[in-house]
Amino acid sequence: SEVALFIARKLYRWFVYSAIDTQIEQDIIVPMAEIIRTNDYEIAPALKALLSSEHFYEDCVIGCIIKNPVDFLMSPVNHFNVALPVDLVSRQRVLASIYQLSFAMQMGLFQAPSVAGWQAFYQAPNFYKLWLNATSLPARKGYSDSLGSGGIPVSGFRLQINPLQTLNKFGNPSDADNVIDELSLLMFSKPLASNQKTVLRNTLLAGGTAESWTTIYNTYASDPGNDMKGQQVMTRVRPLLVYMMRMPEFHLS
Repeated sequence: SEVALFIARKLYRWFVYSAIDTQIEQDIIVPMAEIIRTNDYEIAPALKALLSSEHFYEDCVIGCIIKNPVDFLMSPVNHFNVALPVDLVSRQRVLASIYQLSFAMQMGLFQAPSVAGWQAFYQAPNFYKLWLNATSLPARKGYSDSLGSGGIPVSGFRLQINPLQTLNKFGNPSDADNVIDELSLLMFSKPLASNQKTVLRNTLLAGGTAESWTTIYNTYASDPGNDMKGQQVMTRVRPLLVYMMRMPEFHLS
């Protein structure tokens, strides 16, 4: 029925991609709709079939969805395990601050513009491309720039990525190429081109050599409690994080 097809298309657009051509309709949507009907409109079996299909993991549909504002706000917080206040009142204030930022990015939670929700979830043909515009893009940039550099002050607390905490989890953080590879894997849904990696590497090295980065990091690693040595590492990594979060690829999931 049309109801099952409608649901199947909704699931596909949410989890895979907005464009549904004739081939996708026949090979993916119609079989999903049949699963939905067969299971008396239970969604889980159809969704399981979609998420476990070969198509779901094809390069052509990976990294095609533009993050909605809530995803954009929370993905770096989750990727980098950004610390939140232990005190519950302070934590609530920080989360409320993030909530307010969602309005600037045009997706204020619990404040949908209509009963249909936000246009990016249903308005053909652009769908989630609507999240990026002259108003929302500067708001995204301002948020990621602050999070990656000086932090976002909220009632005496600073919401901020800790580069040292992230580097400590990498296999070989004293190697500049390893840092770029690990951060790219953490932040982007697709591998970067070699020229992009070169730009990122130069950003990390800041005019120095790969050996100078190794020296700086190893000096810190030998005395991690030394704030001055840690600051030398962060001075190199923070501009890199800001640059990476400004890249178009960071807006994709």
